[in-house]
Amino acid sequence: MVGIGTLEQLRSLVKHQYSIRLPAGVTIPEVRDGTVMTGKEGEIQILTGEEEAYTLSGELLREGAKVSISRISLDDVFFHLVGERGGE
Repeated sequence: MVGIGTLEQLRSLVKHQYSIRLPAGVTIPEVRDGTVMTGKEGEIQILTGEEEAYTLSGELLREGAKVSISRISLDDVFFHLVGERGGE
């Protein structure tokens, strides 16, 4: 078991509360406070705070990138916690 609680309780275990998802091949702007992950097929996810999420998404949209922004999901929390504890 990785964690137990409400979605809000589980979200509180992760520092960054917003997720930006981008397709493969997009040039990523500088991320000052966050985590950038690249999937198996090159898709990109940035976990960051609310203010930076909106700043980054604005920059990406001005560049014509397709952007998805949302609060972190239960899946995001799970993969963050499993990634942290994967070596234990």
